[in-house]
Parts: sequence; structure tokens; C-alpha cells
Amino acid sequence: MLLRAVELHNFRGYRNFKLKFAPLTSLLGEGEVGKKTILRALDIFFNGPLAKRPLKLQDLNEKALKAGDWQIAITCYFDDFAIKKSFDLKQYLEESDSFAEEGGDFQTVTDQNRGRYRQLSASMPLYVFFDEESKAASPLNFVARSAIRDKAAEIKEIQDYLDDRLGRSLSQLLANYRDLGEPAPQFVFQDPNLAELIKQREKVGVTGTAKVSRIILAFLLAQSENASIDNVVYAFEANDLSEEDEALLAQALLKLVAKNKQVILIPRTPHLMGLLPLEGIKIIKKVAGQQQLLSDSQILAEVSSSLGLAADQQAVKSRCVLLVEGQEDVRFVTKINQWMYEEKLVEATFAEKGLFILPVGGCGSLLAWLNFDLFSKLMNLGSS
Repeated sequence: MLLRAVELHNFRGYRNFKLKFAPLTSLLGEGEVGKKTILRALDIFFNGPLAKRPLKLQDLNEKALKAGDWQIAITCYFDDFAIKKSFDLKQYLEESDSFAEEGGDFQTVTDQNRGRYRQLSASMPLYVFFDEESKAASPLNFVARSAIRDKAAEIKEIQDYLDDRLGRSLSQLLANYRDLGEPAPQFVFQDPNLAELIKQREKVGVTGTAKVSRIILAFLLAQSENASIDNVVYAFEANDLSEEDEALLAQALLKLVAKNKQVILIPRTPHLMGLLPLEGIKIIKKVAGQQQLLSDSQILAEVSSSLGLAADQQAVKSRCVLLVEGQEDVRFVTKINQWMYEEKLVEATFAEKGLFILPVGGCGSLLAWLNFDLFSKLMNLGSS
């Protein structure tokens, strides 16, 4: 179940804004333009009060407040349905949900259609959001939450069984009590959901110091190798990683996407940007106080001029280019060549001979397009 798009209405800096997602989406743009706001809006949509920062009155867009529009709405579009969560700030963030199927009109959730709404909600992916405020144990807490989801049917069966046993025991108790000639007491039960009780025990602690960014990287690497959690969207900021770590991260993300997982990230360095596929890159700019998405034809120029990504001089000066499928193939061929050189089976390395290895699986990477000026060549081809 892929998340196809999100639409924000009056949420923080976004008055009316819609963003489409690819299997791997990279959000780029200058600081304070609202990249993390999108990830936080999705966190509120999917996780509600359990979001890292639950919705607050202060989240209402300033222009909306001045115009007297007191409603915040977050709408997510999936493969064949959409769900909208609306919050009325005049009623202290009172929530009203609606849904649409197969591109039809939205209908407000009522007692009559609530069962269908719950079915659609249950089919939505889990959304896991890591940021600089995440704790080292956050990945394991997410795994615990996903395990609860996977066992939802069993938990419901146990809940119904306990409710039935309790109800029958209570009826018998009251009947016997009345037979004793005593006025029946009024029992008032708290009705906790069993899954919620389990969640209270899902917290995983950690001792000692741990670099959260490396913990998250290790988690994503593990997920890419053995992704046992289905139907999930990973969202995070890529902060405080070395270039070697970023290469591992890019490798893990491509593997996750290949296994039908979805990734939304905010890259923080030119090096990582260069490793990411061109497809799915979204650049947000603020124009006249409003956030706007750049078109595909504007992305490369913006990356090279303002985001600090420049062509690799080794690639530009290379005498020969070897095209391979992906980043893993680059490492494999490079290591084989290095081993052969160390064993004196070849007289030089590829780099010494001026051979550049370029991964071109899918649509390639930003760095590849800049290295070989492919965009301008395509433009010239189209005009000739």
C-alpha cells in the first residue's frame, strides 16, 4: 500500500499544498522552507496523539487565522482510496474524518459507514518517523508497534473472549447477590483496549551513550536485509553521518524500495543527494511567502546552483565510463579490481587508468546527470 500524495490545508506554513510521493522521495530546499513540516504532518495523520509532536492550536496557518478559517486538514491519498482528517480549532481541535474511494467524493464518517472506514484505515501503512529528537530505542519501539498491528486479529479475539467471560461472570454474580435479598450494586468498569495495554509495555530502554543517527542507520540496514515488517513508510532526516555511512544509507534505501517499502527523507549533504535517484526528488521553494514545488526541468539547475552539488572531477576527466546497474555493483567491481591489482594480476586500478564506474539502475542519480551534463544534452536533442 503506497502513499501516493499528501494534501495540507492551513497546517503551519502551508495554506493549500499538495505533494506527490514516489517509492523513494527526497525533500530538498533551503532551511525553514517546510520540509520537516511535511514529515510532521504525516506523523500526526498516521499516529495521532502518539505523534512526536501532536497537533496544537499554534499549528494553524497565520494567514488562515487572519482570514477566519479555523480548520486544519491533512489528506492522504493511497492506491485506491483517500482519507482526510480535519481539525476544528474553534472546537479545541475536534477531529472529523472522511474518506473517498476510487476517486469519488469524500463522505464524512458516520455510524453507518464507520465499519468501512475502519477497514480502509487498517490497510494504511505504518508510518515511522525518525528525527533529531528520536531516541536510540526508537527503532525497537517501532518494531513492537508493528508486531501489535500484525497480531491485531488475535488481540481482538482475546479481547472478545475476556469480555464474554467477564460479562457472564458478572451476570451470575448479580443474580446470586439479588437472591440474597441485597440491592444490586452498580459496577463501573474501565474498558481499556487490550492492544493499548500491551503498548504500555512496548517501551524499550537503552543504557550507555549511543549515536542516534548510527542506530537508525543500523536499523535501516537490518530492515533492508530482512524486511519482516510489511506495509510501512520510513521517514527521517539524514543527519550527522560520514560519507561512508551515507553510501551505506543509500544502498539500504534502494534495497527497501526494491522490497516494496516506501521511503521519505530529507538529505542534509551534497554527497548523499548525489547518491539518490533523480526520480522522486522534490525541491520546495518559498515564493512570495508561499511554498511551491519546482518542476522537473528546474531541479538540476537548482541543485547545482544553490544546494552545493557539483560534478565529480574524476568523472569529468575520465577516459572511459563503465555502466553498471547500481551502487552494490560499483563496490563489487571496484573491490575485484583492487584485489586483482594487489595480487599483481593487473598493472593498474581503474582510477589510475581513467575508468569511471557509473551506476545507472533505474534513472541513475543526480550526480550522474551532473557529471555528464545529460540534462542539457537531452534538451539539445529535443530541439534539434
